[in-house]
Parts: sequence; structure tokens; C-alpha cells
Amino acid sequence: MSVTFGIAQFEEIEGLGTVLVQGSRCDHSRPASCCSDAEIYFGQCDHAEADQDACGCRRYEVNLSNTNAGMVLARLGYDFDPSCPCGEDTPDGLLGRAQVANVGLDDSGTATVDDSLPGKCQWIECGVAPGYFDRTMARLAALAGEARRQGKMVSWA
Repeated sequence: MSVTFGIAQFEEIEGLGTVLVQGSRCDHSRPASCCSDAEIYFGQCDHAEADQDACGCRRYEVNLSNTNAGMVLARLGYDFDPSCPCGEDTPDGLLGRAQVANVGLDDSGTATVDDSLPGKCQWIECGVAPGYFDRTMARLAALAGEARRQGKMVSWA
């Protein structure tokens, strides 16, 4: 599972009213005739990914594992449900939080833990590399800046 932070906008949807919609309205899927991958994966293939990269519609999205997203949201000071870490904020709200999120906090990384005993299940808890939170907050600040430039919101789900 993962959580994607992205640019969002309010839209009127018939039968639902005003809802916050995350992501761009671009569709870069390819016809099945494009290649064997497009045929098998409903239009998703390397060609579609290249189209998406050229468009830049997802350039500012930040995708994190649920565990890492929980740690990032906690550093940002957001209240969230760990079983469903989703929310929204103004670009300025996220930008302000991202700029101070690591003040006084350790960002030296954590080691991966492989906890296994013979005959028992194996439990692996992935660590984070040194500087992970600084890099992630910089990416979130860039996302907030672009959302502000576009006059939109920021959401995560």
C-alpha cells in the first residue's frame, strides 16, 4: 500500500456535489495496438509512461509507503488515521509545515530489522536512509509551491 501526495482541485460532480479530486485529468493510456504490454495492461506500457513524463502531469506527486507516510505526516504535525492516512491542506499550510518539520528531529536514518527465528515467520521492518526526511520534505515543499502556482489544493490518499 502507498500514499500519494498530489495537487488537487475542487470539482462539481453530478450527484455528489463539490468534491476534492486529486491528480491531473490527463489520460496517457495507449490503444491496445500500440504494443503487447498496452494490449495486456489496458493501455499502460512504457510508451504511455514516456507520454506521461513528457506531459509532466505527475511531476510533483510524492508517493510513499503507508509506514513512511505515517512518519512524514507525524513530522508535519497532521492528525491522521494510521489505517487510512488521507487528508488535504492549502499549499501554504503544507509548505509551512514542510519547512519546519525536521527542526530538532533526527534524520540520520534507521536500520532495516530482519527478525526471524527458525520455524517461525520472518518479520522485516524496512529502515530509512539518512536524510530521507529532508529529501521528502523538500519534495513536498516543491509540490506545495506548484499547487500554489496553479491555485489548487494539496491532498494525500
